[in-house]
Order: sequence, then C-alpha cells, then structure tokens
Amino acid sequence: MHPDAGEGPLAMTYRTKANYDTYLRQDAPIGFAVTLDGAGSAWTYCPHGTACMQNSFQAISYCESLNQGKKCKLYGIGRDVVWEGPVSLRPDDKQMTTSSTVTSNAPSQPPTTSITRPFAAKWAGYDDLIAGTVAIIAGKDGGTIAFQLPRNEGFCQGGFLYGQKGTGTWSAACTSGITATGTFEGLERDKGSYGSGTDSKGRAISFTIGGQPEKPSTMAAPANAPALTGQDRSSFLLSHQVDCVRRETQSPLVTQLGIPESKIKTFCECRGEALADLLSLDDIKTMIGGTIPASITEKMVYQSAACSEKAGIVTLPR
Repeated sequence: MHPDAGEGPLAMTYRTKANYDTYLRQDAPIGFAVTLDGAGSAWTYCPHGTACMQNSFQAISYCESLNQGKKCKLYGIGRDVVWEGPVSLRPDDKQMTTSSTVTSNAPSQPPTTSITRPFAAKWAGYDDLIAGTVAIIAGKDGGTIAFQLPRNEGFCQGGFLYGQKGTGTWSAACTSGITATGTFEGLERDKGSYGSGTDSKGRAISFTIGGQPEKPSTMAAPANAPALTGQDRSSFLLSHQVDCVRRETQSPLVTQLGIPESKIKTFCECRGEALADLLSLDDIKTMIGGTIPASITEKMVYQSAACSEKAGIVTLPR
C-alpha cells in the first residue's frame, strides 16, 4: 500500500467522480487526491507527456489548498486506484440533507459529461497572455481548470463552483507555490464567462473563458468596425508573423515538445490571417497600447486553438 493512499470507506460525490473521469482522460495523469469526505479533489498531470517529475504527492498539497485545509489522501496514481477500502457514490453536498444516508445504491447514471472551453488570462507580473483550457462537467455545478504559466514557471490547477444568478468562485494552486482565488460571472448561455481575482502575492488577475464556438460565418468583425484592408492588413500580417514566430520558437514548452519551426510558421500564418479577418483597426491599436479587452481575448483564444490544429500541433476535443 502506498504510504499516502487513503483507506477505509469513501463516499465519493458525483462531482469528484466526474473530476476523476476527467483526470483519467489526460495523456499523462500523475496523481489524484480526494478529501476524506469525498466531496473535494485535485489532480496533477504532465502537460509535456512524460517530461515531468512523477510526484503524485503534489496532488495532496493541491487538494488541501483548494479545500480549505481539509485532509486529503491519494485515490489514484497514474491510472491505478490506490485507495484501500470500499468506494460508493453519493449526491453532491448541495443536494444532501443532514439526514441523508450514504449508500452504494445512490441514484445511478449521474451526468458526468465533460466539455472543454478555451481559457485566457492576464496576470500582473506576466507579460504574456496565459492560455489553456477549462474542463466543465455538464449538468453539475462546478468544474476544474488547468493551465501553464509563461516562461516555464510552473503549472496551475484549480476548481470553480457556480453560485447564484450566474456568478461563482474559483481557486487555483500552482507548482511554483503561488495560490489564487477570485470570482467570475457567466455571460449568456454558451457565451462563456469572465472573472477576476488576486494571487497570494496580491497581484491582480483577470480572465475570460470562451463559450460554445460560433459558426465561421458569424465570426467576422462587426459591420460598424473598419476591418483591416490594403496596406494596414499587409503591415499587420508581416509584423504579426515576425513577432509570432520569434515568440513561439523561444517558448520553453515548444522546445520541450520538439515542435518543428515549419509548424510554428504555419500556425503563425494561420493566426495572423484569422486575426486580420476578425479584428478591426481600432482593435489592433488597442492591443498595441497594451490593453486587451475580453472580447478580443476570446477571439484570440479561439483562433489560436483552431490554428494549432491546422498546423498539426494539437487535436482539439470534439
């Protein structure tokens, strides 16, 4: 038995079970930890495939940080369950009463479908846009989030819970030792959400989570916005290509993954053309000024994901 593995009866909530299913879908899962009451969890995986130190104990640290110090134990290491003892499912805490009894024949087939949405953040102290994905468990009231910090400074994982009237709270813990918390507000149905918060050093964070991707025909710049044409477009494409290739080829993650420069150039060409179609001249001037509104950020995330797939760098979930 692993010294950090849990033991005894475990009454796991549907949300925790769904989080574990999401964890198993990662290419290189490392460790999955749960609170002793089965209501909270956190997990670690290697975003570089096998180029990570396999430290499953880190999942316990994340779990206790995200769950207000509740004691956590390992439920899984890699794809193996290491918990010793009977495991049952129960409704999430918000659905239970004080007289509820945990049994192994709790309502079956809870909704555990996960969807992936693009995620982008501006974090004080980091010049680069932080981009990743958020896993949302359909039909439940929360989910998990994971993203890589710029300059190879660490990996962050956390969770979020929906509150009332489209609002909610989120928290995250990073391998660098930084933690962060905040709130978010949902937009219209399938339109994503935006939020803000602070990290443990007091630095401000703002982010956007994309909604359901729209059809290509609806992604054009607004009719009242002067789209990039002629010399403005040519200048933007040239500037974008040079800056994009330079930035991406210097990324530690690109180096670790061994992505060839030919794919980087294809990605940058695709992204430049897409942004030139989507963004107005006013948008470009705003970006040059150092301020990136949420509306632009979401467009950038969608196009980056699509162009990464076109260049053969990633395969997007369907």
